[in-house]
Amino acid sequence: MRLLRATVSLIIILTTVLLSAFFQPAFAKQNKIIVGSNVEVINEFISLYKSKDCRGETPIKSFKQHQRQLFELVILCRAFRDTIYYLDIVNSGNYERTLLLTKNGQVDIHGETIWLAESDNRYFYLTSALLNKSDIEFGLFFKKGNQNIHSSTSFDDLKRLSAVTQLGWKIDRKILAKLAIRDVYYASNTSSMFKMVDRGRVDFMLWSFSGQADLSIFNNDIKLIPIENLKVSALDSRHFAISKKSRYAFELAQIISKYLLKIRKSGELERNLIKSNIKSPYVSHWQIHTLTD
Repeated sequence: MRLLRATVSLIIILTTVLLSAFFQPAFAKQNKIIVGSNVEVINEFISLYKSKDCRGETPIKSFKQHQRQLFELVILCRAFRDTIYYLDIVNSGNYERTLLLTKNGQVDIHGETIWLAESDNRYFYLTSALLNKSDIEFGLFFKKGNQNIHSSTSFDDLKRLSAVTQLGWKIDRKILAKLAIRDVYYASNTSSMFKMVDRGRVDFMLWSFSGQADLSIFNNDIKLIPIENLKVSALDSRHFAISKKSRYAFELAQIISKYLLKIRKSGELERNLIKSNIKSPYVSHWQIHTLTD
């Protein structure tokens, strides 16, 4: 009798183990959400948090570079922490390529927020805003030694300068048009923008303030600094985009939106925007040109 009971118990245990082994991969695959980002941001995320598996602790840090992209990944990690989903952060190339992959359903969530003006409700569910217009400030970055910049102390002075952006950056183009910049040139990528400013082909470019002590930004070995005491607001808000081809698209958008509304209402979002250097406390007293459509 004892032998029979022991045999039955063993069969139950083995059956449980086998069923668990059989169903676990399907369950894990079912709940995996692909988040697209670029390799530089992913590597920085791994450097800060020791892994790209963000189911562990992801405290907000004082990010020095890529602060908005890193902040946005951390927000996504936190939004899904107590859900049945887990995030697989993959290298999907630059912003534009990731947007295309999200549109096509190869990526579930764009790891970087998109401008409201760039959204297309045929392909994306948008969350509530992570960054409102008032949350986003740009500096005007130049190469130290540029004599045209050193004599610029007001927004009127900018009208005699030249700037560079990218053709697909609609919001940046609108900002430069509102500032009535004399000449605006277009580069094919970010590295080319930095090179054009560095080599004196243009005077400045718009960029977010960094967490460096001098607010400088870097691309490879090129360093640019902001025109002191001048900053501009954005003309649009930024939202997470979820592919409508994702199996759980609507639910994912709801989870993120609910979390964003909670942390905005509690004041946690505002505190973390400052802590992460997205809203730099070092430029809070600078002149701001608040632009309107």
